[in-house]
Formats: sequence, structure tokens, C-alpha cells
Amino acid sequence: MDRPFTGQEDIFVGGVSGLSVRRGAKGASWVLRGRIKGATTVRTWTLAGYDDLNLREARERAAAALQMARDGTDPAPWLSGLSGANSRKPKAPPVEVRKPVPYREALESFLKEKAQTTVEATVRSYKSDLMHSDVVSAFQTMDDITVDGLQGVVDSLTKRGKRTQAINVRRNLLTLLRWAATVPSIRFSRDRIATLEEETAVGQVSKKMARNQKAERLPSLEAMSEFLWKLDAASAPVHMKLGLVMLALTGQRIKTLREAEAGWFKDGHWEIPGRAMKSGRDHAIPLGPFGLAVSEALVKSAPTDPSGKGLLFPGRHIETQDDDEEPTAKAMTYRPFNELCHEALGDSLHPLRHAFATYGEARLGLERLTLQALMDHSERSVFERAYAHGKRTELMRSALVSWEIWFLNISRREEHLPRFLPDLPVPRL
Repeated sequence: MDRPFTGQEDIFVGGVSGLSVRRGAKGASWVLRGRIKGATTVRTWTLAGYDDLNLREARERAAAALQMARDGTDPAPWLSGLSGANSRKPKAPPVEVRKPVPYREALESFLKEKAQTTVEATVRSYKSDLMHSDVVSAFQTMDDITVDGLQGVVDSLTKRGKRTQAINVRRNLLTLLRWAATVPSIRFSRDRIATLEEETAVGQVSKKMARNQKAERLPSLEAMSEFLWKLDAASAPVHMKLGLVMLALTGQRIKTLREAEAGWFKDGHWEIPGRAMKSGRDHAIPLGPFGLAVSEALVKSAPTDPSGKGLLFPGRHIETQDDDEEPTAKAMTYRPFNELCHEALGDSLHPLRHAFATYGEARLGLERLTLQALMDHSERSVFERAYAHGKRTELMRSALVSWEIWFLNISRREEHLPRFLPDLPVPRL
């Protein structure tokens, strides 16, 4: 007979900083960890029993309590008054009239947070667009960001021939507002964001924006089932075909493949260094059996890198004049990969990633948080806090195995797969 659980475990659920489910021998409860303004010690407050609140209600209560703590008020008395029969519908804590948050103050907090999770080039882009003189002069506070105000900024830039910048300013400002909607001290309405997105526009869509919109298209199931066969019929080198198969099996960006080295594939993982990731963080992908076989075939079929660095897709090789200086090599450009993907999928590379996320969740029921972690989206940090390392690896590998079985099964023709792929049995669905 199993012994009863006598320890204590906190399972962080995300959505509000410090919110978790505390499981103990006597049951589970919603708890919040945080500091009262000016204090140095971390406090823990019990919000309610686990069965008394659903996830949305727990997040709402935690956000209100956390805001009180940030304002210098201990939320414990308020929380204690919520226990009992009326715990699911508490009265809101007394809230003073909210003062408008200065635009520059919100922007500084946004940039500081993004600097921790986003590559430097992206942060520079945010700063350049959101600190533009037209934007700063139009919006003194966050409440000043209205449809008329945003459209005025966009029109002003467009009339001066800065259409591309107008597109970037609008896009990055909406990103700032989505972040602001998650910050209790700002509480920018999501309905206002939706209105701003629907009712503002740049006069003429640039070529770059048109390409980005095209990249969001979802490949049809028919296109996905034909992808491997059209790759097989293409005249491209085998290692390039196998490279695109790796992208289809793992949902990664082309940059991670284009700069790949033979040494990145080891111990059943595709270990990608931060310099090749958009987020700038190292990423280890636990491959499924077929993904592992494809990676081994890719390494074997790749041409020799003249520089000796082990690039799987070497491009232009540059010899140095100085014998003491190491030769350098550049990875292959994006163009050959895009051309091959257009031939096999009828579209650019990004829709492969879109298909991995969408069909993985809709068709296979894979957990969204696991998919986001595999794709190195911002939710990856929530996933890493929620699970121990061993459990994370188990969940990611399980998701990839399920995906590759589904993808290869829809690609079968009379029980066969294309000849360029490893000869490995694939379980039926």
C-alpha cells in the first residue's frame, strides 16, 4: 500500500507572479508569494482552498492581492475576510482612483523586462520605435493611447514617406499594450487593444508586411501530407531535404538549422546554443526515434566544411592571409532553403512552424505549454518553472514522438515513405 503524501509541494501555474498551488498532506490550496513594498522578506499568503476557486478566479484574486502588496498594504486582512461561504465571489478590495501611468515610465519597465527574455536586436527595435519623437509627443500617459492618437502618429509618419517605420511603430506599440494588460498597476484593457488593432491601419501595406502576413498562413492537411513526397522529387541535395524534415519534426526556426553544426546533435538531443536562438538562450530538444534517425542521416550526408568547424550547411569559405589566423566560414544563405520549401510546400518556411503548433494542439491534443516550450516562445519560462528538468524532458520528448507518428502517418503512401528518409518502422496511429 502506498504511503500517504506527507511533504509539501508548490506548483507554479503562471499568469500572476508568485501564484502557485500548494499541495500538502491535508489537501491543496492556492497561495501567493511576494513582498510588501519596502520590505525585504518574502511573504506567503493563502488565497483559498484549491476547490474554492478556479484558475481564472485564483489569478484575479492573486493580482488584486499582489497590487495591494506593491502599494505597501498587507493583503492578509483582506484575504482573511474572503474565507467562508462567499469565497468564490469576494467583494473587491477598496481601490483608490487610479492615476494615469506615464508613458515613459511604462516603456522603461517594458524594455527592462524584455531585455531579460529577448535578444538585444529586438529590444533595440522596440526602443527605437517606441521612443520615436512622434510617439513620445503624442502619448504623455498610457491613457492617451487611443484610436485617434495612434492613427494620427501612423498617418504623420506615412505622409513623410516613412511607411515602413509607421508599420513597425504600430506593431510594437500594440506589443507594449499587450504587455501592459498583464501588469496590475496599468491594467490596460484588452478590449481597447482589440479596438486599436481593428480600427487603425497604415495607408499602404509594405512588401515586408505582406511577406509577414503570408508567413502566418497555415498549410492544409493535404499540403502537409504531400510535403515529404515533393521534397523527395526535388533536385536539391539530400542533406538539405533532411534539414527541412528536421524543421517539420521539431517546429524550429530556420536560423537554428542554417547555422547547425555536427556537434549539436548528441545524446539523443538537438542542443542549440543561444547564439543561434532568437531568444538568445540555449535550447535542448529531446528528439523522438525518427527525429534522431533523421539527425544522424543529416550529419552523415552533410558536405565537408572546409573551415573544419563542422557546419552542416557551409556556405562561402574565406581563407585568411595570415597562417596564424583560423579560416572562417559562413553558413549557407536562407535563399536555397526558402526555394526548396516553396517547391515542396508551396510557401515559405515559417508555415511549417505554424503547422507544428496548430495541428499539434488541435489534432493531437498536445499541451499548449509544452509546444510553446519546444518552440522557444515566451511561455517557455513558465514551463520551466512548472516542471523539474527530468519531467520537462519527458513531456517534450513525448510530444515530439506523438507529432512525428502523426506527421509520418499522414504522409504514408501504400505503407511507404519517401526513399531519402531513414528506413525506420513507424507505428500506426
